[in-house]
Order: sequence, then structure tokens, then C-alpha cells
Amino acid sequence: MDDPEMKMKTLDNMIQEFDLIGDAALEGIKGATDLLKKIGSDDIGKRIEKLKEIN
Repeated sequence: MDDPEMKMKTLDNMIQEFDLIGDAALEGIKGATDLLKKIGSDDIGKRIEKLKEIN
């Protein structure tokens, strides 16, 4: 793989793949954030306390 054009094409493909991975991760974070907002922090605190009591 000494061909500079092939190296650039490979690098471009890798960048595109990492970009897609980043986009998917960001969407997952947004979804989790929306879910946490719907649940509410008080409810989360109560659930954590319940789990602590069980263990």
C-alpha cells in the first residue's frame, strides 16, 4: 500500500466510519438524556435508595 492515492482513500474511509460511530453515540446519549428527563431526578434518587436497601 505504497500508493498515496490508496492511502488517502483508506484514510477517508476510516474518517467516515469514525464519524458514523460518533453520530450513533451522540444519538444514544440524546436518547438516554431524554429518558432521564422524563423519569425525573427525584424518581431516580428514590430508585437508587431502594437498590441500596436491597443490597
